[in-house]
Amino acid sequence: MSSFTTLSDFDYSVSVSLSSSTVSSTRQPLVLLKLTLKNPDGTERDEIIEMDKEGLEGFLKELGGIEEKRREILGEG
Repeated sequence: MSSFTTLSDFDYSVSVSLSSSTVSSTRQPLVLLKLTLKNPDGTERDEIIEMDKEGLEGFLKELGGIEEKRREILGEG
């Protein structure tokens, strides 16, 4: 049994928001990301994250940084 929470599954959808309550002519792409996480005790939980384009770009940049650090730790350089 792992002592860490791990990602066991994910799903995503992409949509375009055509308007908002403040600006009626806004067209904004959105990503809905559902992460299924497995807790150390074996139970699972879903985390749902909604991101706009800038949020997604930041998220992907963070994942790239994590991958770099993982390679560094494992000597995959």
